[in-house]
Amino acid sequence: MTTTKTPIKTSSNYESSSKGTFRAALTPQALNKMEALKRAGSLTDQQKKEKNEQKAKRAKFNKTLRWLDETFPNCFNKKAPKPLKIKIELDLFEAIKDDDDFSNLNIRNALSFYTSRLSYQESFLTHSHRVDLDGNQAEILEEKHLDYAKTRILDIKERIDAAN
Repeated sequence: MTTTKTPIKTSSNYESSSKGTFRAALTPQALNKMEALKRAGSLTDQQKKEKNEQKAKRAKFNKTLRWLDETFPNCFNKKAPKPLKIKIELDLFEAIKDDDDFSNLNIRNALSFYTSRLSYQESFLTHSHRVDLDGNQAEILEEKHLDYAKTRILDIKERIDAAN
């Protein structure tokens, strides 16, 4: 008497077959866990929306900085900044009033970033005057502004040291 052996189906048989067959072999609990892991690795629609909004804000911010650098090169210079005239934002608001690409908020954010940099604060130690949009001398730097810049320089350097 001869006996024939029938192959036993194992999970490896399912793995080698189509993906749908493999999923069908999983228990409902395993399927739920797999779906949860898949969701955990992906962003929700709200997170995607927020990420896109942040990306758009960053692009607008960078565009504003480039515009300042290109439009007023004698005033805004990343490599060799100069102390800016007090209330220079009012001159900039006037310059953008007919331009829909920029808002007062864009200008304020760009100015805040530009003036918070270490190189800008250090410019107070090497210049005697502030400059207007054309790079012409404006107000003379006062002692209180020099003192404030020195304090800011120390603060910035402490933050840099703490980060390293």
